[in-house]
Amino acid sequence: MIKKYLKNFYERIALNRMAEGKTRKALFWYRKVEDIDSQSQSVLHNIAVLLIALKSYEEAEKYLYKEMELYGESPVIFRVLGDLYYMSGDRKLAAQYYGKALSWAEENHSMEVNFLQTRLKICKNEKLYSNAYDSLNLYEEAVDLLKEKEYDRAQELFIQVSELDRSNFMALNEAGTILLNHRKDYFNALRCFKKAYELLPLPVIKANISLAENFLKGVTK
Repeated sequence: MIKKYLKNFYERIALNRMAEGKTRKALFWYRKVEDIDSQSQSVLHNIAVLLIALKSYEEAEKYLYKEMELYGESPVIFRVLGDLYYMSGDRKLAAQYYGKALSWAEENHSMEVNFLQTRLKICKNEKLYSNAYDSLNLYEEAVDLLKEKEYDRAQELFIQVSELDRSNFMALNEAGTILLNHRKDYFNALRCFKKAYELLPLPVIKANISLAENFLKGVTK
């Protein structure tokens, strides 16, 4: 009874830290959950995702394969394995797992189809992949600049990243957010949000599109 309570308590904290983008703190709390239930699918999966964010690719891979061994193959695991290999420099393995995820996505009319198609195209082309891989460090630099409120330089880098990696919807969304909130360039903000939404139609990006459209209407009245 106490273990169940502690597991739920720790997992709530871990999820909250994860939502806040506090990767190391989230991992700390998920490790505590793991001590109680080392075979929980959500724990195995989320620890893997956090380890990828921290560039601990080999350890993340072990968690994902353990999840697959215990719970079977799934499009979610395929997608995350694709991300792992994409970020760690193995474009052929990334293509293999993105291909598996894409097959499921197309059969089930998933919103991830365009994103996965774009990633797969990049992985199959050495030059495109080289550019995308090189952009990973630029993305991190842009995030750091954003934290330091260096908005103009951050926005420029996010745009550069989106040009080097045509699948990076996050860079487009971040660039749009800066254009919207700090440069009041609603037209170009809307363009960024729409490009991001074409790649992956997430609710948060849709909300940003609506916001930019409303601001633009106010300017043009």
